[in-house]
Amino acid sequence: MTQLFGVLLALICVLFASPPVLAHHSFEAEFDGSKLLTFTGVLTKLEWQNPHGCFTWMLRMTRVQ
Repeated sequence: MTQLFGVLLALICVLFASPPVLAHHSFEAEFDGSKLLTFTGVLTKLEWQNPHGCFTWMLRMTRVQ
């Protein structure tokens, strides 16, 4: 009975903890997935930090008419 209580408590904790994680990583809140962006340039720096990465690009700006 004690083991079952522990498993149920862990499951409830995981269920209540997951919505903030999903909200933090919401793609739709910051980006429009239907619009395609194409970048051409040189990747000058790449940093991997838990849980995110950071890219630094050297781009030449051109206007598309």
